[in-house]
Amino acid sequence: MHTFRGCKISYPQASLIVSLIILSGYWTAGHADGGVVIPVVTDWSEVQSIQAKNNCLLVLLVEQSNCHYCETIKTNFIEPALKMKIYRKEVIFRRLSIDPGLSIHLNGEFISTKEFVKSFDAVYAPTVLFLGPQREILVDNLVGISNPDYYGYYFEKSIKNSLEKLRIAH
Repeated sequence: MHTFRGCKISYPQASLIVSLIILSGYWTAGHADGGVVIPVVTDWSEVQSIQAKNNCLLVLLVEQSNCHYCETIKTNFIEPALKMKIYRKEVIFRRLSIDPGLSIHLNGEFISTKEFVKSFDAVYAPTVLFLGPQREILVDNLVGISNPDYYGYYFEKSIKNSLEKLRIAH
């Protein structure tokens, strides 16, 4: 028996309460403050559909498990950018893992994610791609993160330059 805020609850009751809280989405690991979640790409046609409909930029993080640098880019740059209202209609943010054994649905077939990103010259994690609606690379990829102090500048500059190219093209 445990006491919580003056109430006595059994271990099974406590376990049930925690499970319900987690399942409700109120609390998730790393996002207890109501943070954002960057969707994972599993079907390329979904991304293309969104981009075609809205003529928007895709910012795609190519990542791997247990990659400290990938987490740094996600937490310090992509998640805050997702929260910015100015990007809501013009930019979609997604992530794609190149861990062994993972695949993506492309044109009715499944191909390995590692093979898929090679067409964008993304062979290392982390790499951030800035892609237009026809899968075109709009600006140079951001590969790695050598200096977090300057990364935000290059990240934001890449988004702005990509959006400018999209506006000129359409």
